[in-house]
Amino acid sequence: MNFLIDLFPVVAFFVSFWIYDIFVATAVLMIAMTLQILISFVSGKPIDPLLKASFLLVLLFGSLTLFFQSEEFIQWKPTILYFGLALLLLLWTIFGKENPLQKLIQSFSDKAGFTIEAATSRWNALSFAWIIGLLIIGTANIYVAKSFELSTWVSFKSFVLPIMLPVYLFATGALLLKSNFNEASVETKVTELEDNG
Repeated sequence: MNFLIDLFPVVAFFVSFWIYDIFVATAVLMIAMTLQILISFVSGKPIDPLLKASFLLVLLFGSLTLFFQSEEFIQWKPTILYFGLALLLLLWTIFGKENPLQKLIQSFSDKAGFTIEAATSRWNALSFAWIIGLLIIGTANIYVAKSFELSTWVSFKSFVLPIMLPVYLFATGALLLKSNFNEASVETKVTELEDNG
């Protein structure tokens, strides 16, 4: 059910564009995301901070798109979101007392019933990998928007961007886990050899 609610604004935007135009689609996206926030609020479920940020940016850039009748504003919205997340992650990694990804991933792993342990340097490396990924995806969005037809960008924004980020984050996270398990395995073998010796 949550998946369908999350997917609703994207599908509504895409369908509205192909039936009408980018301005109707933008208005529909604003309404759909407002409904998404209201449903989460009424049901008592916590609203994801990323969803809040995306919602506020949709309202801002969507309003500018409708007021000036220019699709450039809504096209910049994903790029601004990803660049903003990259900057926030960079500042938090450099100046924060605790690595944000370590805190985030370990909270999920604790709920799943297992613990992920890794050196601080490895968590920092993962953070910088995510920062680079966010910058690349944000750049890809505006490149497609400026280099291709509007319909191509709408398809890219609706179906490619939502897949690119999770796949990239999962892949880099999996590399962290894989290397961590490999190191743990090596340490275990060394310990066993020392005990046997």
